[in-house]
Amino acid sequence: MKVYFENLFGVERLVDTASTLEGAKNIIQAFCDARNFQIYYIRSWIEPDGRMALDVGSHDEYFYIELESGDSFE
Repeated sequence: MKVYFENLFGVERLVDTASTLEGAKNIIQAFCDARNFQIYYIRSWIEPDGRMALDVGSHDEYFYIELESGDSFE
């Protein structure tokens, strides 16, 4: 699965890849730690395109987890 970050300008970039959802969340945590951003909660939902969106508290910057073709979060 691929982990993307979208900044407040709507620019999205690939952060890293993971083999598990837990690994993807670890990538997000490390990304935030490197920028001294404290995650107090994670709100997530599935977008219409099938990707999982995650708001880690900034309300204007998001992470997205994209599965390989044929996989599902359900």
